[in-house]
Amino acid sequence: MVANALSRKNKATLGKPTLWEERQLAELKEMVTELGIILGGEQLALPIVQPMYQEQILQTQSSDIEGSKIRKKMKVGIETPFQVVNNGTLMMGQCLCVPDDEIVKHMVLREAHESKFTMHHGNTKMYQDLKHHYWWPNMKRKVAEYVSKCGICQ
Repeated sequence: MVANALSRKNKATLGKPTLWEERQLAELKEMVTELGIILGGEQLALPIVQPMYQEQILQTQSSDIEGSKIRKKMKVGIETPFQVVNNGTLMMGQCLCVPDDEIVKHMVLREAHESKFTMHHGNTKMYQDLKHHYWWPNMKRKVAEYVSKCGICQ
């Protein structure tokens, strides 16, 4: 087997990111809340992604009819799987409750399906990713409808 000059890696440049890699890393840092990097010959990036639309969701939660009903039940003492965290956000377990607002749902679905760091996953993968951060009634069906309307995925 013969190795050509292009397949050889210079040991001096293995640990140094290129200008393009630095730009990509800077862009990634903007999109995630926390980024851990281990340097020392190798690079390892561990992004911890936070919901991007939390502020919009919190604003629309305050005017959501279903969310108001849930909050009233909680005030009366009726046990529900929901909780309200310190900033007033309604949560279902560890997931952010998305109000019944088509614009907000569409923003979440578009970001999960068409952002720079996603690759037009099918509805199953997209739902599996979203269900760890967001919750709304019939979310799986809404994800399937959204993916079925994507021209690239068809």
